[in-house]
Amino acid sequence: MDKKLMRSIYGPGIVEVVLGATLSLAVGVILAALFLIFKPVAVVNELPPPDKRIEGMIYYLQGTKDAYKGQQLLRKQQLFIEGTSVNLTEDELNTWMAGSGGAPKKPPADPATLTAEPNFRIRNGVLQIGIPCTLNLFGVSESVILQMRGGFQKESGVFVYEPKEFLIGSMPAQHIPMLTGLLMKKIYSAQQLPDELVAAWKKLTDVKIDGSTLKLMIAK
Repeated sequence: MDKKLMRSIYGPGIVEVVLGATLSLAVGVILAALFLIFKPVAVVNELPPPDKRIEGMIYYLQGTKDAYKGQQLLRKQQLFIEGTSVNLTEDELNTWMAGSGGAPKKPPADPATLTAEPNFRIRNGVLQIGIPCTLNLFGVSESVILQMRGGFQKESGVFVYEPKEFLIGSMPAQHIPMLTGLLMKKIYSAQQLPDELVAAWKKLTDVKIDGSTLKLMIAK
């Protein structure tokens, strides 16, 4: 029997039904992801009281950048390069980033362009890194904030930052390892560190986040 006639009598086959449902689901997931990614995030210094918070709103809490509190940074950098353990605060980390020349410039065609230097916030033994950037996805270009929260793990003999929570705008992306992995590689490649700091980092024997302090330890 002619296939067109069979289709008109019996309707679409099971393969067509499954394929159509799969495509519809994929489109729905992509649209939902784009909605969350580009949904506005509230940038605040401290969380508002519970009764003042907007339901469903994602808040981005910035770390402090007090130059006075970060005035010991240059001395600590030199000690670290010389092989001495140091303790760093978020003020010192943010002062360092502000003095490093800001975010590197990337070509407009890049799918993720960093638009400002990372911001560090250390609370309750967790390091948060926030990075404003511009995402170009499916022809849509918008400013979003990447939020990462986690600690450090040793990989191939070197300590690396490993976020347990990763927000792209308002979308929790920590359950998508391939996506978070690609973004982390991009972030690492965008940061240009002096060779002496890279060499000193490789000598670390332990990295701990104690309360609101980042401890970089080098054994003597």
